[in-house]
Amino acid sequence: MKIKNKYAVLTGIATALIVIILIREIFQAGTAYFLGAEEISFKISGLEFFCSFTITENQSTLSYILIFISPILFIFIALEIGIRVLQKTVLGFYRYAAIVFQLLLIGFLIINIFYGAVTVVLKMEGNDWNRLVYYLDLSYEGGIIFMFLVIIIFAAYLNLSIKRVIGYINA
Repeated sequence: MKIKNKYAVLTGIATALIVIILIREIFQAGTAYFLGAEEISFKISGLEFFCSFTITENQSTLSYILIFISPILFIFIALEIGIRVLQKTVLGFYRYAAIVFQLLLIGFLIINIFYGAVTVVLKMEGNDWNRLVYYLDLSYEGGIIFMFLVIIIFAAYLNLSIKRVIGYINA
């Protein structure tokens, strides 16, 4: 691998980590703030940076859904921005960095969605997916069906995204 490609890979990894660890949590905090959540704060635990907030009882179901899936929506937005960057760049540093960025975000989405499904099935606490199922007041079976539908929607989007990224890898 050429030296410039190593720097492109490192740039893609660093950018993806900043988006995954930092910016998506800030986006969730902003979404929670605009939708009326209270006591918004940020915490650092080991390598994890996360926001915590209190949801008021008078919020709508749509507010709950938007707040809890906003980090995933932000990753989808970042993926689409990455695709636009791939469309605008020629083969070289920026394209390599954008491809690595895309692949890491896709990997994060896979882990997050399936980890969320496992936490809902096992009724583990401390996960946005589990909190969403709780706030939606879904039964155990309803939570499993909800996560199954999320996985189906995610798989369709993932298939589309991977095909687009592969088109730029082969170019």
